[in-house]
Amino acid sequence: MRSCIGAAFLAISAVGIAGTMSCTANAQAFVGWGENTSGQLDVPAKSMFKALAPGNFHTVGLLRDGTVAGWGYNANGQCTPPAGLAGVVQVAAGGWWYQNAGGHSAALLTDGTVQAWGNNFYGQCTVPAGTEQVIQVVCGWAHTAVLKSDHSVVVWGAGDLGTNADPHWGQRYVPIDLGDITSISTKGCHVMALRSDGAVRCWGRAAEGQSAVPPTLATVVEIAAGSDHSMALAVNGEVSCWGFDAHGQVSRTPRTERFSHVAASMYGSMGLTRDGRVLVWGLLNQPPSLECVSTVMAGGYHAFAELVDTDGDGRYNSIDNCPTIANPTQADCDNDGIGDVCEIAAGAPDFNHDTIPDTCQCIADLVLADHQVNGADLGALLSQWGPANANTVSDMNRDRKVDGADLGHLLASWGPCTN
Repeated sequence: MRSCIGAAFLAISAVGIAGTMSCTANAQAFVGWGENTSGQLDVPAKSMFKALAPGNFHTVGLLRDGTVAGWGYNANGQCTPPAGLAGVVQVAAGGWWYQNAGGHSAALLTDGTVQAWGNNFYGQCTVPAGTEQVIQVVCGWAHTAVLKSDHSVVVWGAGDLGTNADPHWGQRYVPIDLGDITSISTKGCHVMALRSDGAVRCWGRAAEGQSAVPPTLATVVEIAAGSDHSMALAVNGEVSCWGFDAHGQVSRTPRTERFSHVAASMYGSMGLTRDGRVLVWGLLNQPPSLECVSTVMAGGYHAFAELVDTDGDGRYNSIDNCPTIANPTQADCDNDGIGDVCEIAAGAPDFNHDTIPDTCQCIADLVLADHQVNGADLGALLSQWGPANANTVSDMNRDRKVDGADLGHLLASWGPCTN
């Protein structure tokens, strides 16, 4: 097998799972595995990421505030975003197939423009003038490609040394008859494009058959490009792979499984089954057993699974005691495994609106704090009847008046306060 840059294949030793993490023991939203010699798996602690983009030996993350962070191999500055970069909605990472040759990153901004940084030997970081209204950006080994809102594709960087028919180059030569494109993918020296009618087009390097789309391919809903192979997910959940197969990334494709997402590493393939399992074949380690996975993504020799975090509070669903309502403190006053905010949303009373269920506190115990609601508390309430301020203890529901609502709550709480 020849690489698209004419060098011999670099054997990578298996590096095991990063931290051997499982869905029930870690509060990170992403779990990574595979090659980690440059720290590309080391997601910064306590950072709130919306998305990750693994490159070949580095990773770029999009934070929830629209800024970007990078980690891993950084000899070309691919992990160091431009100063002041903000308003980012998508990130991408690429790089040459051996570590010290290159690497670059890109970001799509809210205004539809793109910025790129890192190795620029082939101009892969020099965004062409007029590249606007972009809706997707991807990075290959030394090129960058974007999909625009008019469904057209633009590619720049390496790939201008031949024609579209050249087996080693040509990724910059976008076919003129692509049609309406809805998504693109690249990793090595070829580009994949998914059309609105579910058909797939490929161009660029073709020496390993990676650009030869099978004529029997069913209607496709997702694509993924590896270094020298391609993947397509059909509407019925079947996965098709073609191209370079030295590591089984094509021939070991599970034919009886049904998938919801796919991703391709440099020489490996990965899919998320419809029942939530992550399966890997080819040159990429199998991850630990994972639960609640929402999607998978692959770099050169490392990969990540994103774990479901419905409410966006940084705790994925399997360990979140209220997965539908943001509650980063995980407050659970009665230790029943259900977060206070979920109990209140389900109807548990919270008369004073402090997000603590009334079953966990006795706000009607106004006077002696003796765990009894009795005549003393009733007398205190009646003495404060009428308009109230923020310091009026008898205004239990904080509506700036002591009235029948407060009296009703006190009477309903009459007797011992067991909490």
